[in-house]
Amino acid sequence: MKLISQGNLILKTNLTVNWTMQNPPTSAKAWHSWASFNPNLTGHNESIFFDSATREALDLALSQKLDRFTGWEALGAPERGPLAKAASVFKRGVPFKSCDTESEAVPLSGSYPIEIAPAHIHPVEALKEAFLTKNLFVVIDRNIPEHWNLSPFKADFHLEANEKNKNVDTVEHICKAAKKARSPDHWLIIGGGITADTAAFAANIMKKSFTLVPTTLLAMADACVGGKTGVNAHPFGKNLIGSFAFPEKVLVIPQFLKSLSTRVLRSGGAECLKHAFLAGKPEKAAKIADALKEVNLLSLSEELEFIIELKAKVVAEDPTEKGKRATLNLGHTLAHALEAISHKHNPPDQHIHHGEAVAVGLAFCFLISKKVVPNSVSSMDTMIGCLINSGLMPTKSRLQEHLGLSLDDEQTWPQVSHYLLNDKKKSDHHQDACNWILLEEWGKIFSDKPDGFLVRLPLSKIREVWDQFVREYPL
Repeated sequence: MKLISQGNLILKTNLTVNWTMQNPPTSAKAWHSWASFNPNLTGHNESIFFDSATREALDLALSQKLDRFTGWEALGAPERGPLAKAASVFKRGVPFKSCDTESEAVPLSGSYPIEIAPAHIHPVEALKEAFLTKNLFVVIDRNIPEHWNLSPFKADFHLEANEKNKNVDTVEHICKAAKKARSPDHWLIIGGGITADTAAFAANIMKKSFTLVPTTLLAMADACVGGKTGVNAHPFGKNLIGSFAFPEKVLVIPQFLKSLSTRVLRSGGAECLKHAFLAGKPEKAAKIADALKEVNLLSLSEELEFIIELKAKVVAEDPTEKGKRATLNLGHTLAHALEAISHKHNPPDQHIHHGEAVAVGLAFCFLISKKVVPNSVSSMDTMIGCLINSGLMPTKSRLQEHLGLSLDDEQTWPQVSHYLLNDKKKSDHHQDACNWILLEEWGKIFSDKPDGFLVRLPLSKIREVWDQFVREYPL
């Protein structure tokens, strides 16, 4: 552990994340022709990035269920500029060519520190140095000033952070606010995961560096580590439009956890438990589960270094999710489907929280493992027990309220399967199967391919597990 001084304040610099990637982040396994693309150019000059033609290209790509390993070929297309922009943010970037040869991928690399403030330090004290930066553009989650007096600091944009607002319109609003503020060189982004994902994406579009200050357990454990930015694309699903963009620094201030409701705090705990499952640390999982159940903030603060470190190591090894980083999606395939259904049927104040959906998704994955992975039952039951003991799993009635429909309804599975097949991690066009991250025991990924991380399962098998899951929930 490295200690650094900020005036009279001692910060712990626990981690440095080194990353290397290429742009675009994936290579094309196939090409999709856009020769017939002839967009409506209304409003083309009114937007900073997401003009009508770019939006039209993204909608077409999503409706055709293109994956992130299919390149876009614009040969013969009358409007190539909007296509190039859309390709750069579609599922965080896909290969693009407007002539006979594909442009070469550009290698990129860098590093950034993750600094953790002592558990007793007030956010104002911890943030002083960050606000000393000149020519700064500050985005703050609108909820933060309600709980913390940050009056010494000025915000340029207050973000109403909810899943409904996590979209390209909000990205445009942030970019326009930054332009109005004369495009400061560096951005400071303070908030939870939605704020981080949305504002960092906007910063990357504006080609600005940024510092992230996560204010929720979910953001500390997940959203602010790894460089994934992006927004949702209704009605297609979550996080389908974005980019890989790495911060200049992440500053974790545990005191922010004090202002979280029990529900929001526990929602962040799902990612924390996931990291313990992936790391193969039953004792850590038990301690985190107990801390979440008891809402023990000091105990959770003590585990932040461990929680963040696992993701940081995986990100350093595979920044753009072409291999091992996919394991961090454990539990997320079903989780994203449940979130999309919840957003479709309910107003924002009744949405399922991301962490709640991940907890349900983790339990579902463990049930799949029990069905398809030999000798996995004991380990999976222990992990399911951790989830239940933590208080993360919503009751069946509460889950149904968040989804806006009954789990037992015959119309529920068609909606679930629709979103499973639109998941951004799919790497093929087959509509009868989808990929899953599964464990065979604590800390050991199961794959049906050598050196692989994914298991491809037919929808018929998933439907079988779903029916059991609905009957036995919450397991």
